[in-house]
Amino acid sequence: MAVIAKICGLKTPEAVGAAIEGGAGLVGFVFYARSPRAIDPALAQRLGALVPPRVKKGGLIVDES
Repeated sequence: MAVIAKICGLKTPEAVGAAIEGGAGLVGFVFYARSPRAIDPALAQRLGALVPPRVKKGGLIVDES
């Protein structure tokens, strides 16, 4: 069975690069404003542009209701 690692809460180009270099199959961005790892959509778009096609991207959102 293959294991695919997801690294979430990335906020900098350096963190994205390290996750990819480390072999992550998925990277995640946090959009929940109360989280210390939260980023805005514009930054997520810039960071997402650094991710090669072989690595999937995801986002964490929260419905507080």
